[in-house]
Amino acid sequence: MARKIPFFFLLIYVALFILYFVDLSILQIFTFIFYFWSIVFLWLYIGINGRRVDTVVVFYLTFVLSIGLGAIGFTVNKDFLLHTIFSGSELENILIWYSFCMALGLVLFIFSSILLISIKPYSHYLIVSLDKSPQRTRQSVFLGFFFITSISFVGILMEPGYLGLMRELLTGGVSGGFIRKSITLPDSADSYGGKGIVTVIKYQLLPFISLAMLVNYRHNKVFLSIIVVITILLLASDFRRAPLFFYIISLIVLYFAFNSRYKKVGFFSFVFPITSVILVMLLMTILLGRSEDASVLVILFELFFRAFISQSQTGTFVFQLIPSIQPHLLGFGYIQNLPSFITGLDSISFSGQVFHYIHGRPGGASFSAFTEGYANFGILGIIVIPILFAFAMLWIELRRVKMGRDYLEVCCYIYCLVSIVPNLALGSAVGPFINFLLLRLLIFLIKTLSLLLSSYSNRLASQMIRQEQ
Repeated sequence: MARKIPFFFLLIYVALFILYFVDLSILQIFTFIFYFWSIVFLWLYIGINGRRVDTVVVFYLTFVLSIGLGAIGFTVNKDFLLHTIFSGSELENILIWYSFCMALGLVLFIFSSILLISIKPYSHYLIVSLDKSPQRTRQSVFLGFFFITSISFVGILMEPGYLGLMRELLTGGVSGGFIRKSITLPDSADSYGGKGIVTVIKYQLLPFISLAMLVNYRHNKVFLSIIVVITILLLASDFRRAPLFFYIISLIVLYFAFNSRYKKVGFFSFVFPITSVILVMLLMTILLGRSEDASVLVILFELFFRAFISQSQTGTFVFQLIPSIQPHLLGFGYIQNLPSFITGLDSISFSGQVFHYIHGRPGGASFSAFTEGYANFGILGIIVIPILFAFAMLWIELRRVKMGRDYLEVCCYIYCLVSIVPNLALGSAVGPFINFLLLRLLIFLIKTLSLLLSSYSNRLASQMIRQEQ
């Protein structure tokens, strides 16, 4: 049955190309065609998957809104670019090539996803049981939450000068942005050993184990509130907006997944959660001190710029660097990211080098995994990486169907949907891949501990029965 392409997707298409209808080059025409067909393929995919928002849809929308809009916009207006290596027609050609590569990667991704779901169809729905989870599982999850929150809290206390900076923040002496730079971008000598590991535990494992706690103890509302407050305070301790944003979104998805009344969610059901997310992001922006004397509209524009323009402009710089100034990395870009991810020192990674090029200070640059593929393997990376992502997301969806009644697996899927998949669209593939492996390891440890506790309990019960006999 034929379906019309909905107004929302046509609106995205017009937003991408409304300034593109004059003086199109060959690459711009193909960019135009690729985005058009990606929207057609997306609508076909949504029809096949039962009109459900899954990992493929989240990746597509995240990529278009945070990478695609900026990639197209820079070819029309270069004023938003912070730094450029080239200028004139040379820069214009690089920007056109960049937008073409992003469109090519996107259309390959969604087309591959359609082929895969047609070959291997799966259930449309997130099947969630409303039964109580086993007691041993709840105990294991609680121990995991206690262990992870303890490490995160101790890591905060071990940060040199953190408590003093927080006192100054309360008196108005410093801004949250100053605190963030002081504790997230220090020299290794000024920090403590193992900070990278603590950071990974806090920002990757804490949100997941918090979701698991909410599911396993969802009948105790007071306890749930305490868990959410603790998690939010720990995630906000470094004044980073992104972890808090993804966590709040995951709470919303979790609520709808475990609430059978919301099989069909109306517009007004989203008003409160979306408003809450916007208010939290505004508050974090004000605390960061980035818009201290600015109006709400200026702060909103800053958030808009950060979400829809800033992510893409780093990619333009990568395309200026490679291959004109330095050759393709041939896979070493991924290898460099591994120690950076573990130690927390961005200066030793390619993304850290790009950030230093742009801003002149230490930090980590965010650019799409498609851009990372290009930096490593050229146009071959733009072709291969999207296809691999399509296979990875098919595997995630198939596992969702297979393990849909396992609470830990449900939380893992929600975390992938809300955090890992968007980060694949926005940044390096290395971090999300390692995060997923860590999640699987944590789930394995929790299930193993549950089995050990159950085995010990059964053995103890057997001994008591024998003694009574």
